[in-house]
Amino acid sequence: MPPAELWVQYSLIGILILTTAAIAGGFYKLWREQNAWIEKQDAVRAAEREKQDVARIAEREKQRIWEAEQAKQRDAQWQSFLASMQAQWLMNDTRSNEVLAQMVNKIDELTISINNHDTWVRASSGSGGSPRKKVG
Repeated sequence: MPPAELWVQYSLIGILILTTAAIAGGFYKLWREQNAWIEKQDAVRAAEREKQDVARIAEREKQRIWEAEQAKQRDAQWQSFLASMQAQWLMNDTRSNEVLAQMVNKIDELTISINNHDTWVRASSGSGGSPRKKVG
C-alpha cells in the first residue's frame, strides 16, 4: 500500500480537480447566461430600432406631405400675385394708351387750328405769308 501522504495528495488533487471543474462549470454557465442576455438585449434593441425606423418613416412622409401642401400654397399665391401684377400692367397700359390717344387728338386739333389760323391770316392780309414791315 502506498503511504498515507500519497493518499492525502490524491485527495488534494481530487479536490483541486473537482473545484476546478466546478469553477469551470460556473464560468460556462455564466458565459451561457451572458450570451443569452446579450442576444435578448440585441433583440430588444433591434425591435426598438425597427419601431424608431417606422416612426421616422411616418414623420418623413408627414413632412413631405406638409412640404407639398406648402409648395402648392406658395405656387397659388405666386400665381395670384403674378395675375394681379399682369392685370395692373394691362390697366396701366390701357390708361397710357388712352392718354396718348387724347394727346394725339389734341395735337391734331391744334395742328388743324394753326393751319386754319395761318390760312385766315394769309387770306385777310394778302401778304402771301410774308411778314409785314413796319413803317416807322
